Amino acid sequence: MMMISLILFMTSLLSGCWDSEELADLSIVTALGIDKEEDKYKVTVQILNPSELAGDTLTTRSPVNSYTETGDTLMEALRRLTTTVPRRMYFSHLRIIILGEEFARDGIAGILDLLSRDHEMRTDFLFAVVKDDSAKNVLEILTPLEKIPANKLWGMIQTSEEVWSGVASVEIDELISAVTSKGKEASITGLQIIGDPEAGSKLPNVENIVPFTMIGAYHEGAFQDDKFVGWLNENQTRMLNNIANKVKSTVITIPCGEKGNLSLEVLNSNTEKKAKVKGNTPTIDVTITKQTNIADVSCVLDLTDSTEITRLQKKVEKDLGKLMEESVKGIQEMGTDIFGFGEEFKKNHFTYWKTVENNWDDVFSNQLEVNIKLDVQIKGTGTTNQSFFNDIQNPMNQKEE
Repeated sequence: MMMISLILFMTSLLSGCWDSEELADLSIVTALGIDKEEDKYKVTVQILNPSELAGDTLTTRSPVNSYTETGDTLMEALRRLTTTVPRRMYFSHLRIIILGEEFARDGIAGILDLLSRDHEMRTDFLFAVVKDDSAKNVLEILTPLEKIPANKLWGMIQTSEEVWSGVASVEIDELISAVTSKGKEASITGLQIIGDPEAGSKLPNVENIVPFTMIGAYHEGAFQDDKFVGWLNENQTRMLNNIANKVKSTVITIPCGEKGNLSLEVLNSNTEKKAKVKGNTPTIDVTITKQTNIADVSCVLDLTDSTEITRLQKKVEKDLGKLMEESVKGIQEMGTDIFGFGEEFKKNHFTYWKTVENNWDDVFSNQLEVNIKLDVQIKGTGTTNQSFFNDIQNPMNQKEE
């Protein structure tokens, strides 16, 4: 009898969740934008329109809506949104937080503090900075293919990182670690508006084959402490991802012949860093190993000749190595160690690190020597050995019919 009573009691505890909420009572936020307006926070939220997304019949209503408010703090601005948003905002499905460039230059530590404290938010959303524009304008642009613009931005960043390494996805834990760490600074993916923002906010933007306005990825933005300091170019961004060992796949292109080019598909990439101190000179040795396949040839090459493959490997190592060295020097001139070289000295040469940690930015810019060694291995030529360019350039090689 006691066992039956215990089972009945435990069953009553499983009957429901005390803090459950109906979806019909929530506004699901998929993207959050943060801008600066004078000395106030301007926040914009992108909210799903569930009736439009669930319906089978096409209408003229947008699948998402955006709302904007200002406040002295981020929390105040978010709470003021309740004066226009019809339901309580729900942030557990947040995909991306977008920062206006002007706001990012003033520092992002305050918002990271709030975001890390909020129990409702997960930690798998991404961050991005808008180049020369506002987060509000980005969140008002409708995107083709993806009905939910936040999903488009999230997917674009993830895909570009995986197959091109021209950007890098950054989640809140990694960002907080970089902002608070001595020896490594933060970098965040950039976004840019291509076209007229006003035209992009209207439905015809997704009704044409070529949209009037699009949102594209724009390399990486570099930070010092918690403040945005400048943009990397494409080569510098890809170099950063190489040193951070974030390259999953990409393409390397070098000139070959008189007018042609050769592209290698990177199948695997691995980077090792080693910190040294020679006298008073800090040195970082970076060894990058890449396994590749020949993917695209527009010049005459004998790919059946092993000596030709070896020559190509050496040329790629030389050309790419020179480009990487130039990229590293350009970032050193910015004076912000987004590579995390300082952390290598902190881990492996702690006594030396304690003498330079308070002026590491100066040491990074003016004293640190970075040596890059490339090992490029061409493993295959695809499904054919020779390029048809050989026959075009040398008609005598073609068989007579």
